[in-house]
Amino acid sequence: MTMSLETLIEELRAELVAFIDWDEWQQIKAEMTIVEVKLTEEKAAFDALTSSEPTD
Repeated sequence: MTMSLETLIEELRAELVAFIDWDEWQQIKAEMTIVEVKLTEEKAAFDALTSSEPTD
């Protein structure tokens, strides 16, 4: 018996959802957000430093 592509995708998705440790995933997302904020702050500081006019 052949399975439709939609059915196969739905079954694989269900298996993946059952496999994921959601608490760990939430922790990873939180850590990624912290890193993103830090990078944004560092980029802003770098941009401010490199865009300032040199004083002679």
